[in-house]
Amino acid sequence: MMAQRPAVEMVLRLDVAINSFRFVGKTPEFQVGCTATCTTGGGTDLRVDWVVYKSFEECQVFDTRMRSGHLSPCMTSIPFAPLHKTKTFFGQSNKPSFLATRQRDLQEYLDRVTRIPGITNFQGPDGSPALADFFSVHGHVVLSRGGPAPAAAAVPMQTPNGYNARRLSNSSELLSMSYESEPAQQAPPTSLATPVDDDDDDMPTRTHAPPTSLGTPRSSDESDETHLTEAQQQELQELIFQRITDAAGADTLKAFQKRARRFGKATDAVDVEGAAFYHFMVESFGTAFCQWLVPSLAALLPDRQKRLALTAAMTLETSKTPLSSSPYARPTGRSRPASEMAIPSARNTRPAGRSRPQSLNAKDVLAKVRDLVDGDEARVDEFRHRTKELRAYRTSAAEYSEYIVATFGTDVSKDVLASVATAMSDNQIQEELQMASEHVHSLRGSIQRQRMARRKSMDRNSSFSRKSSVGSLSIEEEDVDVHPPPTSSSDEDVPAQPASKILSRLRNQGAVNLMSFTK
Repeated sequence: MMAQRPAVEMVLRLDVAINSFRFVGKTPEFQVGCTATCTTGGGTDLRVDWVVYKSFEECQVFDTRMRSGHLSPCMTSIPFAPLHKTKTFFGQSNKPSFLATRQRDLQEYLDRVTRIPGITNFQGPDGSPALADFFSVHGHVVLSRGGPAPAAAAVPMQTPNGYNARRLSNSSELLSMSYESEPAQQAPPTSLATPVDDDDDDMPTRTHAPPTSLGTPRSSDESDETHLTEAQQQELQELIFQRITDAAGADTLKAFQKRARRFGKATDAVDVEGAAFYHFMVESFGTAFCQWLVPSLAALLPDRQKRLALTAAMTLETSKTPLSSSPYARPTGRSRPASEMAIPSARNTRPAGRSRPQSLNAKDVLAKVRDLVDGDEARVDEFRHRTKELRAYRTSAAEYSEYIVATFGTDVSKDVLASVATAMSDNQIQEELQMASEHVHSLRGSIQRQRMARRKSMDRNSSFSRKSSVGSLSIEEEDVDVHPPPTSSSDEDVPAQPASKILSRLRNQGAVNLMSFTK
């Protein structure tokens, strides 16, 4: 059973600490421990702890949202974590050593963001709704109403002046945002405004945009339209496709796109289509992945009715299924140390033949090769150079495999190719090297046949040149016999016999112009 969220008056401070990381498919996610220091009605301080998991791409979206909001002047002096584009390009962004460096960079960035003055005053104009959404603050504490609305509420398009979040069933990802407005500015009857409990003083409740959505805060007379630019929509769509491919493969992505187009074209029974689409996503990706996927899809849907149908399907499903039954359920109480956290492995969702043990890296492969060549650094450097050429697509996997077989032999080459394949981050190179390692013996036979063909060609050329030289000497000797001194014999057939032998010999040696010789 989920613990009840404590009611607080204000969040005084929010401390975050990145403890560790895990892999969901091929996407690394960082475990962020959050500690909120709050004030209660009795004037005492209360600490609330929880844990969230965020990928580096989600941190980039959060940074973009912060720089496009009302705190953009404060963000000019806070650089984002280094992107390390070179390491990402060469497939080193998933190595544990690199992720540890990225973890430190993100920790420094988040520390500077959470130290902005007034950023945790989520009920006032200085608070950041992007920060509250990113760390799911409203999902773990209930902020009571903090007095009259400030003067800044007269400009609704700049900063929202009041929030009162409540949980939709047991879902920890979808939140409701209450907007505090003056009586003259309350939403019309056709909007999403619905009365809530008496403690909230009839404040209209609106569905909050998902954590990955960007844009300007909406005013009280706006509907729940998303505020994503075309570039932001394209970025979010590419992120969705990338995470689906990493988690379930390209075939599942095609099936997902087909079902998404079907849901997008639906005109009748939108609720039924939304429930069927959500059921398909749960069967394909699991409930935990859908907790992130559904809000992200809702941010891309232009039709408000379809957004509500999709989120309602997830809300109804999560209300039937206890949150603790999911193997990816995020803890809601006090966070335990990273060494005690039982983070389930998500590698079973990856396609067969693409598993990459994280313990094997380039250093391990080089150490294995150095042992095979007895410490010959020249051969190790050659191996390193050939591997870099393969990674940069300047040589093919077939040529690289032939080099490995010719260098280490048939018995050892299979193990070397398999080790290099597991250390590679490119899926195509991995598959080609694994196929080459399974056919090492046939590859060895083809190399031997090529060597034998070259040797026979060289022997044939040398034999032909030797026969040609011997044949020329024989021709000179026979020329002396062809023209004997004149005799008185009248038999003209005597010199014909040596000439026929010479013609036969020249014909066997490949002579071309024989007509001139016979004249």
